[in-house]
Amino acid sequence: MKNPIATIATVAALSLTILAPASQAMEQELDMLTQSVVNALRVEGFDTSNVENLTLGQVAEIKGVMESGMTATDRSKIERLLDGK
Repeated sequence: MKNPIATIATVAALSLTILAPASQAMEQELDMLTQSVVNALRVEGFDTSNVENLTLGQVAEIKGVMESGMTATDRSKIERLLDGK
């Protein structure tokens, strides 16, 4: 530990190397979830042009609603989310 800056830099570089694959995997999972929701929305006749503006929570909420069976109220809720309201 004669050179603490070099040690810190090495640890930081190793940390980024270790975290990069996890971050990449999470991004891929989010992309797959979003694409799954987009496909399901298209089948149901929704406009999907605004999906990229949704948060992860909103995408997950839409997926949950669609998997549990949609009522008219659920369709309205999804439309509001897609419209950004």
